[in-house]
Amino acid sequence: MNSRPPQLGRKVPVALGMLAMLLSARLLLAGDAAQLVSLTITNGTPMLPRTIFTQTWTMKNTGTTTWTPTFSGFTMNLRGTDNLGAVPPSAKPYASHTLSTPIGSGISVAPGAQATFTMTFIAPETAGVVTDQFQLNNANSVFFGPTNLIQIVVLAAGSTNQYDRARAVAYANNYAGFVNSDGYFWTNGSSYGTYAPLTAAPASGLGDEIVRISFPAVWASRRINAAVAWKFPVACRPLTANRAPVGS
Repeated sequence: MNSRPPQLGRKVPVALGMLAMLLSARLLLAGDAAQLVSLTITNGTPMLPRTIFTQTWTMKNTGTTTWTPTFSGFTMNLRGTDNLGAVPPSAKPYASHTLSTPIGSGISVAPGAQATFTMTFIAPETAGVVTDQFQLNNANSVFFGPTNLIQIVVLAAGSTNQYDRARAVAYANNYAGFVNSDGYFWTNGSSYGTYAPLTAAPASGLGDEIVRISFPAVWASRRINAAVAWKFPVACRPLTANRAPVGS
């Protein structure tokens, strides 16, 4: 009676293939992941023009990596353009063109734990639905997790004859890192530089309104000359009438 040897040659490739599939599945589950737990301002909330409000997102770390704090770690970042005059709770200690807010507790967040991210907004003057979008961003500047909307309904409140602060701050958020679309950029009160449209702005000489409104702490520490000005579009030019004196 003849006996056949075990077919090891066929079983080994099958076993290796199954192992590779398991490893691939595990890799897909690894890495950065998040889940929205709660927020303070629900979408569709009605607000009067010029209302200043704070949104706090509570996010759960559902991935396998630990979220590191500060602006250089894991942050909640704006996706697209700002429409609500977003202002983070603190100014960044370095130059950046990214609108973001860090982990509220200031400490690392392990897998399974939760973190809060806070941003202040301003309701614009024009009535209607206004939306900003935010998403988590890791220490390598890679977005992950759900896209979080902040959406309000601005109520009609009649003519207020006031400049739109939300639009002005949003303009700064969207374009502070770039020269205006006409390519004209002031560097100080007596001279100016001309740059190509939408190229990166110089590291110094940023418009005082951008710094004063968006980053008051930086404004106070730098005491920027009140003559320094960013050339805002027509809709935002009333800001020049509200310029703060030096040192304010």
